[in-house]
Amino acid sequence: MIGPTISHYRILQKLGGGGMGVDHRPECGRRSSICKLSQARQLAGEALHIDRGREALPFAALASALAGDSAQATSAADELSKRFPLDTIVNNVTLPAIHAGIEISRGNPAKAIESLQVSTAYEFGWGHESRPTTFAAWLI
Repeated sequence: MIGPTISHYRILQKLGGGGMGVDHRPECGRRSSICKLSQARQLAGEALHIDRGREALPFAALASALAGDSAQATSAADELSKRFPLDTIVNNVTLPAIHAGIEISRGNPAKAIESLQVSTAYEFGWGHESRPTTFAAWLI
């Protein structure tokens, strides 16, 4: 099946096959960001169906957020929060990054920065008690 076009995808090569069918490497015929975002959304969704573990879920959620699928990213972020409530990395790095990605895709960079400020305290090693109250105080 190498060579034919399905919708705006051209089949480049066969990747493999098995009991569930045959996998092919497609090439998008449209050279636009809309096509690439569509592919990114699709791949992130497929990744979430394949593996929802601690290692894969954050990356698929962030990819979904940056591809503009805020519903899927929010759902994955909620799942991370519920499944790993005591995980320091998830709560102080991963979830803020996902929320920032969602805000970036919505065109709201100020909210994205606000989401990432939780990570700043973690990166500097400050606990909630010792964290400066203003950004200017952090610089001192």
